[in-house]
Amino acid sequence: MSKSEMVVLREELVKAVSSLRNLEKDFVLCQKNAEQRELEAALKADKQARLIDEQARLIDEQARTIRQLRDELEKTDKHIKAKDARLGYYESPNQPTSAKSLFNNERRAFRRKEMGNEQADSKAGAKPGHAGTSHHDSPVRKVRYNVDRCEKCSSANLRKIRPINKSMREFDGDYMHIICIGLIIERAVCKCGHTSVAKNPSTVGTCFGPKALGVILLYHAKRCTDQTIANFMEELYDLKIGRSSLWNARIAIKNELEGQYRQILDHIRDSDYLNIDESVIKINSKNGRIWLATARDATYIVASPHRTKAAADEYFSALYDVPAVHDSYKVYNSSFTTNQECWVHILRFSEGFAIKQGGHYKIQHRRLNAFYSDIKKMDTADEPTILDLDKRLREIISSYPEKDPVRTRLENALPNLFTYLRVPGMPPHNNRAELELRDTAVLQANTRHKLVTPEGMHVFSVMLSFSRTCQNLKLNIWKSFVVSRFVSDWNMFESGLPPTMPYAP
Repeated sequence: MSKSEMVVLREELVKAVSSLRNLEKDFVLCQKNAEQRELEAALKADKQARLIDEQARLIDEQARTIRQLRDELEKTDKHIKAKDARLGYYESPNQPTSAKSLFNNERRAFRRKEMGNEQADSKAGAKPGHAGTSHHDSPVRKVRYNVDRCEKCSSANLRKIRPINKSMREFDGDYMHIICIGLIIERAVCKCGHTSVAKNPSTVGTCFGPKALGVILLYHAKRCTDQTIANFMEELYDLKIGRSSLWNARIAIKNELEGQYRQILDHIRDSDYLNIDESVIKINSKNGRIWLATARDATYIVASPHRTKAAADEYFSALYDVPAVHDSYKVYNSSFTTNQECWVHILRFSEGFAIKQGGHYKIQHRRLNAFYSDIKKMDTADEPTILDLDKRLREIISSYPEKDPVRTRLENALPNLFTYLRVPGMPPHNNRAELELRDTAVLQANTRHKLVTPEGMHVFSVMLSFSRTCQNLKLNIWKSFVVSRFVSDWNMFESGLPPTMPYAP
């Protein structure tokens, strides 16, 4: 074979190899395409299968739900039909079920056979009722109250108009018995256009007279519940009374004592110093507060759902210029201009650490207690003496470690621990306010149930403030309430026995 033929054969061989490689590439590509199409087909089939399964599951659930609803609907239809049939059986739907029940119908048919028609159809008869608790409004006697002069211009030229007829339940003279008294209250129109009404002992908003209201107030001050007051009124005074009547009576008492309530606050504002404290009380099932401020013989009480500075500003902003003795509550320190922090609270705080920790805290508590025993006997002191006491106390404080809780408490209270030496008569402790809270507000809160609405809180505050102030002054609460109808200033608390009532029934 020549050289040229060899060249030709090599070229043909190269072409053949190239063709084979191209064919191989085409084959591999076709194979990959086929596998991809098979995979896509499988995925599509699997997706369709899952979709079909999900649709089948939803159809089964819907069918099951439809069956359940159909069963419930059938039961409801049967129940409604049974009720309709039972209601249709009665001639009157207001008849009791025992009067014409289906069982009684069968029993009546049985008795007709056994005992005869007359006994079978006889009725048992209605049960005897009870006397009830309604009041008889027929007055035992009637009292007329005349109007002679105009209340505005004092003119006697009046034109009488139709009087007001009102029933009032009041004590029958000096007897322990409450009766119904008919009041005929005259009215007259003056030429000036003013309508005058005769003065009378009735109270707006209640059927009780002033003496009966005074008894309710007295029982309230003695921590009696509504049910106890109702029992006393029935057993002692022959008068049945409900809770709504008692609530209306308390509102009327509150309205009568609003002037005295404001006078108590004014009296505390004019005092040299005051004691203030607060305690927890349940209001609407939450922790509220009873605030109490007392000075000399006056006690001002407020029930509030909050223990915030806004609440203190609302009730006691008029007292912020009066020197105050209190615990270390920050609202007091930031509100009152002159403060005396309670030494008993500080000693109690130190005592807690002495009991729990012992050792150094016990020694320092003894030093604090001895220091307080020396200074509590002092009523007043000059500035050099106060500075010397301040120096001694700082020495005790410095014996505590840095950032110690007792040291921090003492350092924060130090500017307000010797104020009582500058204000004559001021005590170094807040025992008076705490005792007032314990003896009145806290014990009262255990028997009260009307501390829900703002009106109920205000009624509670007014009645308790008046009662406690009378007790401080050793005055009879009942007599003082009667006096309050004629005297509306602080002189009422100093007037002693009540004056003669000008329009007593």
